[in-house]
Amino acid sequence: MYLSGEQMRVVNAGMPFKFEPHWSLVDLPVGPQPLPDWAKDMRVDWMDRYANAPDFRLKTNRNLRDWEGMRYSREGSMFIARHPDGRADAYYQDGPLTPTKLQRWRMPDGTLKCHPRIIKNELEPGGWVDIERLCTRQEQGFGGSHYDLVMLDGTEVTLRGPWHGGAPAGYLDVAYVDMDYYRRNYRGYFAKRPWYSTGGTGGLFITESLFINLFARFCSHLRLARVNEGYGENLQPLKPEWDAPKAWMQAKAKAA
Repeated sequence: MYLSGEQMRVVNAGMPFKFEPHWSLVDLPVGPQPLPDWAKDMRVDWMDRYANAPDFRLKTNRNLRDWEGMRYSREGSMFIARHPDGRADAYYQDGPLTPTKLQRWRMPDGTLKCHPRIIKNELEPGGWVDIERLCTRQEQGFGGSHYDLVMLDGTEVTLRGPWHGGAPAGYLDVAYVDMDYYRRNYRGYFAKRPWYSTGGTGGLFITESLFINLFARFCSHLRLARVNEGYGENLQPLKPEWDAPKAWMQAKAKAA
């Protein structure tokens, strides 16, 4: 079973701790730190109405889960593409890769798409073609969708219904808002909402070191803690009036 960090906390709620809960403050870097040009802002969603740990939103000007020359490697059941700036995109699926016949929509320029878009009830120009690729078995992750990947050695593979999972070692799972997409597609009431109030796009992994630099730049008025609530570590912000992470503050309020 492949679960995100938040899902793991939900699944393990009420079960005996694997580790004794503890936390410690993170030392933030002092002075300007190098950041990617796509990093425009970061906001915290405190999840005040829920028991969930605080969450983060990144503001950016592009789709952070797609970049030129994207190449994947297989590390056990994980297929992962790593960018030098600290981003990573990953899918989880085990089992062998076997040659399998598939259909793809060939665009006029020769590129292949898993699924054509529908515009005014008509298919994009092009036509269906039969191809053969190395594929995983068909499963139901992401609704059974197919993902065509290129591996580091240039091999083309298709993941059929892979799964989202927890962050790889050294990475954190964050959501981001692509402002170019937001401006093109949001109208009326939704266009007037603050960028960070949208759900954002999930599934982005960034290195812990990049996350800390982003936090130090955009959330310098807050403290950051390394938290282990009994099921594994994560990084959480503290409100200025808190003297401990959210779970500890909730426990204090309940005991009062």
